[in-house]
Amino acid sequence: INYLINDKKAVVGGTSAGMAIQGQAYFDAANGSVTSAAALANPYNSQVSIGYNDFLNTPILENVITDTHYNSPDRKGRHVTFMARMMQDFGLNAKGIACNEYVSVCIDTNNIARVYGEYPAYPDEIAFFIQVNCVLPNTPEQCSTGVALNWQRNNEALKVYKVPGTITGDYTFDLNDWLSGTGGTWENWFVNNGVLNINAGLAPNCNPTKSNTNERLGLSVFPNPTTNNLEISSNKEIKTVELFQIDGKLIYSELLSLRNKFYILNMAAFESGIYMLSTMDINNVKNQVKIVKQ
Repeated sequence: INYLINDKKAVVGGTSAGMAIQGQAYFDAANGSVTSAAALANPYNSQVSIGYNDFLNTPILENVITDTHYNSPDRKGRHVTFMARMMQDFGLNAKGIACNEYVSVCIDTNNIARVYGEYPAYPDEIAFFIQVNCVLPNTPEQCSTGVALNWQRNNEALKVYKVPGTITGDYTFDLNDWLSGTGGTWENWFVNNGVLNINAGLAPNCNPTKSNTNERLGLSVFPNPTTNNLEISSNKEIKTVELFQIDGKLIYSELLSLRNKFYILNMAAFESGIYMLSTMDINNVKNQVKIVKQ
């Protein structure tokens, strides 16, 4: 299957369990199914069994876990729990794709997800694109054995784009940036002591693949993603450079003795993953850019 996906560029899809194993992470049901209520009440319930990075290799679905039959029964809570476990156990910048009944998500060669269904004749025929909020810290406040999940982060722990599925697949979501969509609406999801809450929301205000430049404050980095040296440019002299893990832990800090508008940060020693770069200019203005280390 991986040969077909990555070499032959063949179309690969599935329904129900066939969709559930499409992501880099997946719920394997090794100990049976799990309800949203049970997963939220105890994220380490034995039935919350997750596989990771040992089956399909689909680059555009890296860090993604899928779920199906989303509204019958309601599986939103367990999907959120899966994503919390992905962050907690594997350090992933977790994302999710899910479908209600009778909905399909088709990803084209440009990585645009197009949603098919019979909306508006059937209003529940919707797909969900779920991502962890990029504002740090963004990891669950409480995700441990025997204790209800708590993942609030100012009531914006997760950013979700809901896309109706039409017969002609009119509405889309761009998996290149997880930000650009058509025909959908944004929601904020968060978990308070094992209870999933859903509010109307706005799009994320930062994104790994769109963070090479913060035009408002004049900061740019190149290349992003990077494997080695990261070139940092600013429209004002740089005073400090800091690098944070996705969980908010500071792992690099330097106060520059010779200040200018250009700095090179060697990323070679850091593990692959998502980081937040923070700089402060001579006017004590802070700026942040998300970095992908490959």
